[in-house]
Parts: sequence; structure tokens; C-alpha cells
Amino acid sequence: MLNLYDELIAVTRAFQERGVEYAVCGGMAMAIHSIPRNTVDLDLLIRREDLEQAEEIAMQLGYTFKARPMKFDGGTVEIHRISKIDPDTHDPLMLDFLLVTPAVEDVWAAREVLRLEDGAISVVSREGLIKLKSSRLSERDIEDIRLLRGEGE
Repeated sequence: MLNLYDELIAVTRAFQERGVEYAVCGGMAMAIHSIPRNTVDLDLLIRREDLEQAEEIAMQLGYTFKARPMKFDGGTVEIHRISKIDPDTHDPLMLDFLLVTPAVEDVWAAREVLRLEDGAISVVSREGLIKLKSSRLSERDIEDIRLLRGEGE
């Protein structure tokens, strides 16, 4: 079974080695900010000009199934998905590249580099996560926003 943390570290280390800037967002960013929750995919905020190189790196790591680009919130959020199939369970692991658009330029600018036990990782700030999650407002996003604001468990 694929380990999300190991996959995240492999992708982000490969990005760092190739000079591709990124910021972890989504459920893994929640965990990095000490608010663990279940997640089934990896989300990275990247610049549009780095998309091609990011997809090449992902393909080298076994992510070979590309989906059509998705746009949300009136086109202010654009996601490019590439997936990997778990060799044991045959379940897909999705890696979503959220592109930096003018609507989230401030989230990109405020990203943070945090120390982990095995190095550093770039992650969107708590406020950046709140902004990203506010563009969708699913039940999960509403709960995540509440937790990010420290409004209990």
C-alpha cells in the first residue's frame, strides 16, 4: 500500500532537486500544521510555468495517468491531476497541481518553509489554507477552516 507521507516526501524532494517551487496544500498541509485528518491525495500549489516540469517529475515517480484540467470558482482555481496506481491494492493515488492564479497569488507569496524530521518542506500558511478552502466550502472545507481558526475539535 502506498504511504501518503512517503509519496509526499519523494515528490517534494524531487521538486527541490530540480528547482521547482511548490507549496503543499490540502489535507497534507493540515497535517503539517498539526491538524491531522484523513486524506487520500496530495495537493501542491505550483506556478503555471512549472507545470510541464512538475508533470515530468511526477511521471518519473510513477504518476502516469493525467486527467483533464479542472477549473473551479469561476476559473480562479485551476487543477491539473496526475495519478499513480498502487501496485498492491490497484487504488489510484491522485497528485493535484493547483496553479497559482491572480486569485491566489497572495497565498503563494505567504507560503512557509517548515522543518520536518527529515528536512524542510514548503507549505501554504494557515491563512492561505483558509483562503483556498473558502473558495470551495464543502462540508470538509468548512470543518477544516474551523480547525485552522482554532475553534475546537
